[in-house]
Amino acid sequence: MTTPPVVVIGGGLAGLSAARQLCIHGVEVLVLEASECVGGRVRTDIVDGVHMDHGFQLYNTAYPEGQRVLDYKALDLHAFSAGVISASENGRIKLGDPRELLGWLPSSIRSGSLGSKAAFLRYALAQSSKSPATIALEVDTNSHTALERAGVRGDFYSQVVQPFFSGVFLEQELSTSSRFMNLVLRTFVKGKPSLPARGMQAIPEQIFHALPEGTVRFNSAVTSISPNSVHVGGEVINAKAVIVATDSTSSGQLSGVSVPAWNSVTTWYHLAPLGTLNENKPVIVVNASAAGPVTNSVVLTNAVPSYAPGMQLISTSAIGVHERGLDLVGQLSTMHDTDASSWELVGHYPIQHALPAMAPPHDFHPPAVSNGVYLAGDYLSSSSIQGAMVSGRRAADTLLWESIGKGVSHAGN
Repeated sequence: MTTPPVVVIGGGLAGLSAARQLCIHGVEVLVLEASECVGGRVRTDIVDGVHMDHGFQLYNTAYPEGQRVLDYKALDLHAFSAGVISASENGRIKLGDPRELLGWLPSSIRSGSLGSKAAFLRYALAQSSKSPATIALEVDTNSHTALERAGVRGDFYSQVVQPFFSGVFLEQELSTSSRFMNLVLRTFVKGKPSLPARGMQAIPEQIFHALPEGTVRFNSAVTSISPNSVHVGGEVINAKAVIVATDSTSSGQLSGVSVPAWNSVTTWYHLAPLGTLNENKPVIVVNASAAGPVTNSVVLTNAVPSYAPGMQLISTSAIGVHERGLDLVGQLSTMHDTDASSWELVGHYPIQHALPAMAPPHDFHPPAVSNGVYLAGDYLSSSSIQGAMVSGRRAADTLLWESIGKGVSHAGN
């Protein structure tokens, strides 16, 4: 009698990471993916040679799970410049890498007090010296309160820090867990925000291609589950165990687990001829003005020319769901210090379910089992690529540990 496989529902980063860990230990795995490709929310469309990720996403080279699993050289990562440009009707202020204190403070003298900048520098460097495990156990509050207590206030907060983190968290009040903010600061100090040359989808595809052939079955939407079976339409698939690694909404529907709310975002992609923009460095521009919807904008091809060969590709994001034809010309012209009226709109991505909200107190290590099934997803760890990958491995490790004596083979243990 053939032993049924462990069934993983979802071919995003969490599901692929769970499958990878199980395969390493000799467990037969079947991944059921509802769509035609892997990646989940980490997707890239390529239209006429232009690479457009589903929302503005970056990979940070300091992610511990990525360092353990991914082949950075094969991904051909291209780094963004450290720091940001804060833009408003009053002009643009460049703020460099906060680790380079002597070069950073004078360049940002017009944006808030030196005391507030120094407080932010101390706070960021303090997080970089901690381990992720230490940060996860600290007292949690919202990010705004944590920064205020650290002395990060005034214009520097409102014109630089708040708009920057709004783009990271996809919410404007900085009500997100301070634990998560501290992890973000740690990775920004220790690593480099980057993009793969072939788009963000290259990350899940790399994990997928390392799995045994036939592990992932596409166009297989799961309608219901039990601890030992999965229903795909009228088909019943027996399972040794089930890991639900879908987005949090689908996970809640399938497993009954309580899930967080979502933060949403809209991203537009514009093309401009080479030389249209004076910017030649890949720096994120944040909107320091209270007017308009735009949160941030960046010339992607300054970092990764392969995203739009022979052109300049600009990614612009705004919190919430917005229509394709929203007038962005005024804001983009101000933010990039140029006339944006001739830019060609080539992509529009309104994403209702972009990031799981992470309200404090946030638990980075919740139970990985609910109603007899195992759970994986960034909502169970942190709303990031790191969180998705580590949650998948954690679910697989929990299954492997609990399966000792239950008949699941895991060679090497």
